[in-house]
Amino acid sequence: MRRQALVAIAIGTLSVLFLLIIPRIVAQVNSSTKPSIQDEIRRHTNILKGWQLIDAIGPTAEQAALLLAKFKRLEDLKAKSRTQRIQTFNLLKELAEEEGRTEDKKRALAAYRENSHQAELAVAYNDIYTILDVDQQVKFAVFNRTFRRDLHDTLKVLASIRELKAQEKVEKK
Repeated sequence: MRRQALVAIAIGTLSVLFLLIIPRIVAQVNSSTKPSIQDEIRRHTNILKGWQLIDAIGPTAEQAALLLAKFKRLEDLKAKSRTQRIQTFNLLKELAEEEGRTEDKKRALAAYRENSHQAELAVAYNDIYTILDVDQQVKFAVFNRTFRRDLHDTLKVLASIRELKAQEKVEKK
């Protein structure tokens, strides 16, 4: 009898511990597999950019799939290039605070001056231009240059609208 009681207590204790620990483990797994907010924003921005690209250029059905694939490659290369530039610049800032390390400074300066993705970017741009006619190439160049600024301006307008609505709610109270 006593042994059965101890087994029941042990099972009960383990069950309670199990129920308390499992949610934490699940939360940790979910948080490690869930994309960060920044990744989600980037993903949504890329989707929007793809739609805006198609709208701005007006490709044929045959061009559209190829254009999106090549544009995704271009965007990936631009992101890698941006990341490399930031890392190299941060290294330069770090090295600027130190005396000596001349060879490290020379290598960092050379890397900063020569972005290794420039040649790949040129190829990616050319790949896109080869599938577009001249009018579409011009539209692409304008779109590619103005998208981020237009998006930023749109977000500023939306933020202003949100602030106005919040002020209206406060004034109504």
